[in-house]
Amino acid sequence: MRSFYRSRLFWCGVPGLVFLMWVWWDSGQYESNMIWDGGNRVYDLRLSRGCVVGGSGRDNSFGVGGDGFGTGRYPLTMEHEILRIRDRRFDFPRPFEWDTTVNENGRWRTETRQVSVAMWVMVGCYTVGWLGAVWWWQRRKRRVMVLLTDLAKGTEVAR
Repeated sequence: MRSFYRSRLFWCGVPGLVFLMWVWWDSGQYESNMIWDGGNRVYDLRLSRGCVVGGSGRDNSFGVGGDGFGTGRYPLTMEHEILRIRDRRFDFPRPFEWDTTVNENGRWRTETRQVSVAMWVMVGCYTVGWLGAVWWWQRRKRRVMVLLTDLAKGTEVAR
């Protein structure tokens, strides 16, 4: 029986974990976002300060809006200076946050909803799922190997 670290499933999961760790570390210096404008509703997905933030907003002040898609990557600033590489860090914000904001000003009404998930939660869930799959696969292979060994010996297999 081969060790778990010789399993292809183990090695296929390592790049995903490395990528998530890099994204988490990088979010300490940069904010990356993706925005889609669909009429009077705007959807965005942001990565900033150790969180993945998904949100949508409705703006009824301008009537019909435009359709568009955009992405961006902006440095986070601290006291009007870009954070240096040594200042990058792994942020540990709250695991989950939900926020709804409604602003009304006469005939204008804006509504914003956001859901935030911390990167440490995503890294933890990925790691637990990936190592759980590796453990299950190794356990399954071990059980099949015992079954085949017992059948080869001609002994009765107790289930």
